[in-house]
Amino acid sequence: MARPKKTGLDYFPFDVDFFSNRKIRVLRAKYGLEGMSVFMFLLCEIYRNGYYVVWDEDYKLVLTDELGISYDSIEKIVDFMTEKSLLTVVRADEKVYLTSKGIQERYQLAVKQRATRRNNIIPVDRKIWLLNDNETENYICLATNPCLSCDKSLKESKVNESKEKQSKENESKSEESRVNDSTEKDSCSDEKTEQHISTDRQQTSVHDVTDLFNTVCKSLKPVTTVSQTTEQNIRRILENSGYFDFGSFFERVERSDFLTGRNGRWNVNGVNKATFNWIIKPENVQKILSGIYDNNTPAKNDSIGDSLDYFDTNYDDYLDYHLQSKEWEQ
Repeated sequence: MARPKKTGLDYFPFDVDFFSNRKIRVLRAKYGLEGMSVFMFLLCEIYRNGYYVVWDEDYKLVLTDELGISYDSIEKIVDFMTEKSLLTVVRADEKVYLTSKGIQERYQLAVKQRATRRNNIIPVDRKIWLLNDNETENYICLATNPCLSCDKSLKESKVNESKEKQSKENESKSEESRVNDSTEKDSCSDEKTEQHISTDRQQTSVHDVTDLFNTVCKSLKPVTTVSQTTEQNIRRILENSGYFDFGSFFERVERSDFLTGRNGRWNVNGVNKATFNWIIKPENVQKILSGIYDNNTPAKNDSIGDSLDYFDTNYDDYLDYHLQSKEWEQ
């Protein structure tokens, strides 16, 4: 059974000048802490659901019970917030929804990585969505029935993408076959020479990488021998990246209190810090470059691509989860 698609957020951006906003100051001046509590509670519920919440009698009673604020006061506070454009009331399908353009702008920004990294289309209800076509990102699917319409669009998109990819591969194989047929004899002798030169370069590169690691990463166990698997991983990095700055990469590793075991959180099979073999795996290189092991807060990767969905994953939970998974084996 497929896991249901996630629509809401685990957390949402909160501006540091929130309390300096004129509308917020007016809300606080008129309704005090009760007004602020209602607004913050609604924001959490809206983003938990996605970009709106259904505003009906049942929900008002729940809000009254949760916050200990009278039913009449809550209605007055929400009416005041809609009057000041902190929230917008949308009526559709005989229901009343609370949302706003600002909420929807932040929502589509928050799910951007979820959409682009997983090649997903994010469905939204056209009847509730307040942003116009120019304001709506291309990974947002507007539909009267988001689940059915957007699932169909996603399937068609993936089918077309697959056909296009297959066509390019066939063309490439055909061209490669023609070239190989015409140069097969001449390439035989050259291939042996090229393989020898390539092997020498790779061996030198591996030696240079391990020496650089031992020089920069003083907090980690030095490398004395390199296994065949690790040697292949280094070559993969060099082949895929063209140029890779191992110096800056190892400096980043050395600065990480997590990878070097200085904060005491790394403990895998009795080893209290990362090893060269683990660090040099291409998939772990990508994670390190994404900044998720940097001190304090995770950073965005500048060269390979984010491996941490900033809006969908809690940083500490992410580390704790992977500490227990097989990908952390040395």
